[in-house]
Amino acid sequence: MKMDLLINKLSKLLMPIVEQKGFRAVRVKIFIDGKVTILQVMIEHKDAYLNLIQGDGGVNAKDCATISRVLSPVLDTLDYLPSNYNLEVSSPGIDRPLVTEKDFKRFIGFQIKLKFSKKFLGKKSLSGKLIVIQDNVLCLDVSGEIIEIDRLNIREAKLVLNSELIEISKKANEEFIKLKKERFCDERTDG
Repeated sequence: MKMDLLINKLSKLLMPIVEQKGFRAVRVKIFIDGKVTILQVMIEHKDAYLNLIQGDGGVNAKDCATISRVLSPVLDTLDYLPSNYNLEVSSPGIDRPLVTEKDFKRFIGFQIKLKFSKKFLGKKSLSGKLIVIQDNVLCLDVSGEIIEIDRLNIREAKLVLNSELIEISKKANEEFIKLKKERFCDERTDG
């Protein structure tokens, strides 16, 4: 099975399971490391979109372990996965990948790095400030020049780790923790 088809098939299977546990699958990806296949499932808290930016997506090691325990039995029944695969569940991190149009819209105004499927303007990659995304076309400010890029030509996109991103992420994390505590307290007093 081709890698893209395998990833799509796994994504359709795993995303609803992750969502049932209160998270969102940011990305499902497969890496080959020697003879071992690594299946990476990146997750964030389902409410991470309530904040402008969320470095860890509201996810901690315990959350990753929980999702891993839920996904493992399902994956073990699949005959189209190699028998020697490793499951890796992680948060997206501060310099998170941008996968969906919603991801791109969420991070307008931030520095991003793009890697292309085929060379674009003679380059394999490009960094700049994301200005807008509409109809699968990104506008990127690269050193004062506005460049339009079709998302179909983008192989990989992620936020650029810089001091602005770190500062905003710290503030958002604090707000998100406060929101989670308020919700937890509300749920306990209601029941």
